Amino acid sequence: MRNPRRPEKPTGIIILRQTAKHEWSFCLPRIGEEVHERLEEGIDRIGTHPRRAAAIFRELLEEYPEHLDAYHHLALTLDKMGKRDEAFRTWESAVKLAGAELWWASCSTGASPARCP
Repeated sequence: MRNPRRPEKPTGIIILRQTAKHEWSFCLPRIGEEVHERLEEGIDRIGTHPRRAAAIFRELLEEYPEHLDAYHHLALTLDKMGKRDEAFRTWESAVKLAGAELWWASCSTGASPARCP
């Protein structure tokens, strides 16, 4: 019997490395060259075939749920398609996955960052 708390597929890990005093990079050990090529294929299709691009990013996330760039480009694609609520939820998922808190600043009012509900 499957444990409901354990995912069926391994989700991989995300390693955060400090590269300079205020600079960090993510290392995703399961993400290899073939996966990067699929991501690039999706990126190349955002402008001409956004539905196909979104499908590619979703396929990547199905197999590699730790793939932060796939979340980001899926959200960009959804936003371009006018699906702003879904885009926001996708970005929010990526931020939660990365273990960060979600902060937004109001560009129109110049308000200081406030925690998003």
